[in-house]
Amino acid sequence: MVKKKAEAAGWTVDVLAFTHVQSANVNGVTILHHLHAKAHSKKHIIIIDESSMVSRRLWAALANFKFTGSRFVVFGDVPGQIPPIADRHREDLWATIDQSRFMHELCGGLRVELHKYRRGGDWAHFDLVGSIYPSTDTTLEEALVTVREAYPVRRPLEQCDTILCLSNACRIALNEKLNLFHAPLDAVWAKVDNKSTEDGSQDMKLWPGIVLQAAVTDRKHLKNALRYKVVEITEETCTMARINDEGTTAGEQFTMATSDVPKKLRMTYAITYDSSQARTIYGRVRLVQTDHARMTLRQLIVGLGRAPEGSQIEVE
Repeated sequence: MVKKKAEAAGWTVDVLAFTHVQSANVNGVTILHHLHAKAHSKKHIIIIDESSMVSRRLWAALANFKFTGSRFVVFGDVPGQIPPIADRHREDLWATIDQSRFMHELCGGLRVELHKYRRGGDWAHFDLVGSIYPSTDTTLEEALVTVREAYPVRRPLEQCDTILCLSNACRIALNEKLNLFHAPLDAVWAKVDNKSTEDGSQDMKLWPGIVLQAAVTDRKHLKNALRYKVVEITEETCTMARINDEGTTAGEQFTMATSDVPKKLRMTYAITYDSSQARTIYGRVRLVQTDHARMTLRQLIVGLGRAPEGSQIEVE
């Protein structure tokens, strides 16, 4: 709506987000792409989505467009999100950016708080997640008691569609286990040539219908963190198409070597809390590793908030 009204008034509008996932959700481009492609643009309206994912250093780069007449509209939920990696060591500074003088001046002094649940229709779930926000002074331990009671484990792990975990080691182990469990007899083995798995790559069984997530941007077909469904698979080639969070095809089919699949894509049975940001997850969702020493209240909030309905969620 903001974009349409601004364009009707004669403005050029750029919609930006930090990740490929979120930029695809809002039909925009990434911030880094904009900084490189439009460094000399003037008098644009720049809409930033998921502002919580933008580091303080990137905000400084974006602010330069203010000097060439651009206006900013910034959307985000800083209190309920995980800090960018670049700001993890200074979370106290990052956590106040949405109410800072910098943001006040960037957005022309206008701040509007929205309280409408747009991800789904489960208001009880929306209210529960809101009740454990950092502003309520709820501790992680107190929040876990509340959400475990509301969303107990009800089914075997193998029946969950998506598992949210904290560590990459857990993600890799769960993906291996569930890939072998769900693979049909005629699935094709795709093995990693280099047995070092420091980059997170791993052997996987592939078949038509399995959904994978890109781990690279290759300038041809793949964009990091976007999802792709296998359409056809042989020992030599794999035909895929990009899909959105709802599973609908969102891109043209393309073919790549089957041997390249485990190098460039990852399985999606399990993903980390951090990488789930900006995504809406449909189906049955399990939150694991909630007792981990590095688990935080923000990660719990992000995990709970991925599902449109509370009935989808189970918390260990």
